[in-house]
Amino acid sequence: MKTLFNKALTDNLKELPLGFEGVIFAETIEEGDALKEMDLNREDLLPEEPERAVVFEARREYDYLSIRVPDFLETIEDAPLLKAYITREKLLIVSDKYMLERLKEGVMNNKYLAKNAFTVLVLMFSYILSKDGKTIEKTESEIEELEQVATGKKPDDQTVIIMALRKRLLALKHYYEGIFDLLEDMEENQNQLFSEEQLRNIRIYKNRAERLVNKVASLKDYLSQVREAYQNQMDLSLNETMQFFTVITAVFLPLTLIAGWYGMNLRMPELASKITYPTVIIISIVFVVVSLNFCRKKGWL
Repeated sequence: MKTLFNKALTDNLKELPLGFEGVIFAETIEEGDALKEMDLNREDLLPEEPERAVVFEARREYDYLSIRVPDFLETIEDAPLLKAYITREKLLIVSDKYMLERLKEGVMNNKYLAKNAFTVLVLMFSYILSKDGKTIEKTESEIEELEQVATGKKPDDQTVIIMALRKRLLALKHYYEGIFDLLEDMEENQNQLFSEEQLRNIRIYKNRAERLVNKVASLKDYLSQVREAYQNQMDLSLNETMQFFTVITAVFLPLTLIAGWYGMNLRMPELASKITYPTVIIISIVFVVVSLNFCRKKGWL
């Protein structure tokens, strides 16, 4: 197994631009052998599988971090786990094949940067923080579309969409907050692994993570405003419906009174006249027409 891994390691290094010695890309099943290549082969150094989305630990001989990198446009469950073991001279990145290919591609596309393990670490954070830019843009567009719907006179029920967007934004907020906290812990440099210049680079990405947190927070506020506008429009629509039925009830209430009056089992003298029935009909029609015209002029209908 070790021979096969060494060959895979050699192949990985050959795929990188010349000068990136000390960088190891390993799939999850190769993690144990990769740790041996970095002389981190003691059992007590092997980290337990983290339950949190973002983890950073300054250990005795190295810094360890792990990040679950979800695709928020698809699903946030079963996100691939990205691990990094950082020493003064070496960097080990462990993940699935797809994630490693994306990181290698990022290294190849930035071949003019300084060629060292820290550069690869920086490119890893660049990939992580830029990966979900489309998610934020798409979410903002969806909220703008909801705003247009909310301004309509009788908007359709958008509760399910609003709840899905809130869930996505909450997950994004927690994710970027975790990245920010991780970079802040790295900036403390407890193991003295980074130079002042490298710490400045870490600070740059920490500030970028903070801006993303603020961006997501502003989108949450925007969504809350759209939700309030939608709820206000729904309340207005409901009030208009209630107003319509109130007016109809008020218009036909006198007719109901007349029907109840003449429906009583009493001997009324006007019933003997032949014009009583036509008179009551004409009066009822005139009352309904006048009442409806009055309500229409007042804007109640």
